[in-house]
Amino acid sequence: MNDKTIVLSKGNDKSWHARFRFDRPTGNRMSLDGEMDNHSVRMQLQLADRNGFLLVNRGFHWIQELPFNL
Repeated sequence: MNDKTIVLSKGNDKSWHARFRFDRPTGNRMSLDGEMDNHSVRMQLQLADRNGFLLVNRGFHWIQELPFNL
């Protein structure tokens, strides 16, 4: 089955759903086109390099002497 559809639902609201058609024109890009909360939605997504996130490249620190963002 290859209908290229994603359906989202909420556990606490059985009547809510969102439905998107998706396309992957390249390995690191995806587009979603559909409806959510009675609104038309179009998204263009690009895969981010995992190593660009601070939690991955800097590591996790429970305690630090100074705030990192100064």
